Amino acid sequence: MVLQITLICITFYFPPKNIFTYLKENIQDIVLNYPMAQNALAELIASLISQPTERIVVGNGAAEIIKILSAI
Repeated sequence: MVLQITLICITFYFPPKNIFTYLKENIQDIVLNYPMAQNALAELIASLISQPTERIVVGNGAAEIIKILSAI
C-alpha cells in the first residue's frame, strides 16, 4: 500500500469572515477541548478548500504534525 501525503500550508493573512463566525460560535468547545478541536478545525478547513476532512491534518507546529502523521 502506498500512502500519498500532500502538504498544503495555508496562511490566512486576512481570513474570510466565515472563519471568524465559526470560531465565535464554537470558541468554548475549541478552547475547552484542546487538542480535540483539531477535528472541528479540520472540518472548517475542509469546507473552505473543498476537500474531504480525512485529508486534513491540523497541528500546532511541524513537530506535532510529524507526530500525528507517524501514528498513521
